[in-house]
Amino acid sequence: MKYCKTTTITHPVALAYPEIIEDINIVIEREGHQSTTIIFDTNTVVINLDIAEARVSLAEKRARSKSMDISFGSISADESSRKMVLVELRFNYENLRNVYKGALEEKIEGSKNILGGNIEIHEEYIFIFQTNLVEQAKNRFFRTRPSIRNTYRIMDINQLQALYFHSGD
Repeated sequence: MKYCKTTTITHPVALAYPEIIEDINIVIEREGHQSTTIIFDTNTVVINLDIAEARVSLAEKRARSKSMDISFGSISADESSRKMVLVELRFNYENLRNVYKGALEEKIEGSKNILGGNIEIHEEYIFIFQTNLVEQAKNRFFRTRPSIRNTYRIMDINQLQALYFHSGD
């Protein structure tokens, strides 16, 4: 699967609330990524799920739910399958002891509720940490919760870029 801008910007929630579409570079900087290098192409956009949840909860007159930070559309190599990828950005995380499975599951469920069932949600949920904390985060996540090994992907922002946003094959 690769990033698909069309799937991202034509998602029903994005069409209903166009202000939730943001440049990924701006989002990752706001979330605390410490880099002077632009990692993603400047026309790479994502759905800001925090803003989306604020808009949807207001429209539905309900309390805000927890959500992942961003989502983007992806498409299979043969273009037969489109899915939405959920990503949590943990750049400011210093104490991995404060990672709780229940809170993470709430964020995933909240995000699924925001996005609805129009486009399938990718079965792997991505958690981005600073490069120097990736191995520690993997150990913490998988040692304390072996059952999440198949659904939670722990990586840094460069690995996310290489996995979904690379241009050549």
